[in-house]
Amino acid sequence: EIRIQRCQEYWSLTNNTKQKMYLSALTQTFPVIRKNHRVVGTCMNNIGLNGVFVGKDKRTNHNALNKTSTTNIDFVKEHINNFPRVASHYCRKDTSKLYLLSDLNKAKMYRLYKHNFCTENNISPVSFYVYSKIFDSFEPQLSFFIPKKDQCFLCNAYYAATDKTEIKNNWDQHKHREKVAMEIKSNDKLKSALDNGLTFRTISFDLQAILSLPYTGDNQLYYRKKLNVYNFTIFDSFKNDGYCYIWDKCNGKEGSAEVGSCLIKYLKQLPESVSHVTTYSDTCGGQNRNKNIVAAMLFAINHLQNLETIDVKYMESEHSYLEADSMHATIERSRKHKKIYTTQWALLFSTARIKPSPYKVTNIHYDEFYDLEKLVKEKQKKDLEYLLEIKIIPNDYKYFYDELPTTKQCQPLVFSDDEDDEP
Repeated sequence: EIRIQRCQEYWSLTNNTKQKMYLSALTQTFPVIRKNHRVVGTCMNNIGLNGVFVGKDKRTNHNALNKTSTTNIDFVKEHINNFPRVASHYCRKDTSKLYLLSDLNKAKMYRLYKHNFCTENNISPVSFYVYSKIFDSFEPQLSFFIPKKDQCFLCNAYYAATDKTEIKNNWDQHKHREKVAMEIKSNDKLKSALDNGLTFRTISFDLQAILSLPYTGDNQLYYRKKLNVYNFTIFDSFKNDGYCYIWDKCNGKEGSAEVGSCLIKYLKQLPESVSHVTTYSDTCGGQNRNKNIVAAMLFAINHLQNLETIDVKYMESEHSYLEADSMHATIERSRKHKKIYTTQWALLFSTARIKPSPYKVTNIHYDEFYDLEKLVKEKQKKDLEYLLEIKIIPNDYKYFYDELPTTKQCQPLVFSDDEDDEP
């Protein structure tokens, strides 16, 4: 009976005819089936009337012998939690993902876990596969921060949309503004070249992603908070000159007051023959596109006799293509495999490029930053005084407006000890 049960019909591969053969002969005929003799026998012995396998799956209710214990998983999570998170340089308010330092990766973290953490705690390390799996499923989700431009939200929405008719008009206008902005910038760069930079200059500026100090591959530094270092870059298209203005968190933050102060410092060092400057930047509201930057430009116009016109222009959102960004890429390449402990960031910036000329680096102290908010208040007060002169505001209120607090000149910024720009 067993021999009869194991005799099944099959299609011959040679003459395409239905034949009968014993299981032993079948497994000897085909090498692949021969290796799984027991599997084939089990399947054929448990075939129901309708030809479906009706046997029981005996693989369930068995704990894996190599299953990672909960204790080891907790140790891995504890090690991952030891690494400080950093904020992205660009806006990431729509995601809950947290970022680790860009010079880390899973392989490096696993080496630190295996050779340092496990040795200190006298525990057996899990495999790299298990460590990587725990990292990928970690909550909140983690990633390694690599400074790069965020993708355009409107373009991504257009390319991903099934029905593009609803957003095509907005996307067409968006791409048209991008093209026009690029053409205007190219014309301004050409104008500066034809003028030989005597009276007209075209510049672009941007703040580089936050740098850290110290910057080194020492294992213990990965678990510690570091000092933030800021680098504001200006690219002059006339001679392709690059300017780096550098300060740390002890001397300032990364807001519009610092950006405007660096722009004023750059404008002060221009030749006296330059009377017209055009600036280009992205549309970041917290740093570049705000009233404080306009106040800084007005301050420069009023206090620098040679300057007559400053055009503040912005590229299309998410499509800036600024020359200043090329400086950031050059610095990123130059800092690889370097160890930086103190003020060596400035030295690295100055040696990051050789041709056509090295970057000009300036260290900024806290008392060199201007309180641009007070400049704005001063301008607002002048507008109110003008409204008094033309009788829009009754003269009965003149004393009130005359006594409004303001300043006659730009004062240094003052920071309180409890302020912190960390997210």
